[in-house]
Order: sequence, then structure tokens, then C-alpha cells
Amino acid sequence: MDTDRAPDPHLAEPPATLTRDRWWVTVAAVVWIVGSLFGTGVIGGGVEQQGDGLFSDSATLIAPMGPAFSIWSVIYLGLAAYVVWQWLPSTARSRWSARTRIPAGVAIALNGLWLLVVQADLIWLSVVVMVGIVVSLGLVLRATAHLPREGWGAT
Repeated sequence: MDTDRAPDPHLAEPPATLTRDRWWVTVAAVVWIVGSLFGTGVIGGGVEQQGDGLFSDSATLIAPMGPAFSIWSVIYLGLAAYVVWQWLPSTARSRWSARTRIPAGVAIALNGLWLLVVQADLIWLSVVVMVGIVVSLGLVLRATAHLPREGWGAT
């Protein structure tokens, strides 16, 4: 390995950091997938059965009905696409990708952790995890607020 070479000026971050952060997002996705297996009931009882039915669509008068939760399949598809996108060669040059990997990875991992925490009937801890998700997504927005557009949407 030639360590005396100058770093590639086209990369948004050093190669070691790029690889580390890509693996971080991938491990976060594994946590999310494991949590999803529990949350959907593939393993265990599913979210709606936890907390004495607290998370079911009939728990309160303002709880969304079952079909409203179908949005999660779209969200999960987006999360999976984000993880794959992180590994595309073009993201090595992307400032958007470099700035979002850590906070987005945190949000992805916390999504799975929330499902695991609910499965364990730790309702108050689920609120703390949800706050963490909101904060990490806020950090994604903050990190990208002033970046120029990239990719397909750039004009």
C-alpha cells in the first residue's frame, strides 16, 4: 500500500473514513433489519401486541388506522436504497453522502432499536429512542441545508 500518495482531490473524505462510515451505515441497517423482523411479527409478536396493545391502531381515538402504517413499506424501501447508495462509487465524491452517513446511520439503527425496545415492553425508553431518531434526522437536515444540489436533481 502506497501511503505517500496525495489524497484524491475529488473525494469528499479520505478513503479510510469513507470505508468506515459506509460500514457504519451497513451495520446500522443490520440493527434496523433485526428490529424490523421483531416489529413486524416475523419474530415475536409484533409492535401492535406490545405494551398491552398501546401501539395498535385501535389504542386511542387518534391512533392511525391500519392502512396508514403501509407508508412504512415505502420508508423501508427508501432506507434500503440509502444503504445501497452509500456503497456506489459515485458517493465517494458526494458531499451529501459524506455529511449524512453518520446521522442517517444513527437514525436507521435507532429505528430498529425502537422496535426492539417496544418488543421488550420498555415503553418510556421507546420515547427516548424516538427523540433520538428525531434529533438524528434533524442533524441530517442541518448538515445538508446549505449544500449545493447533486445528482439527478441538480440543475
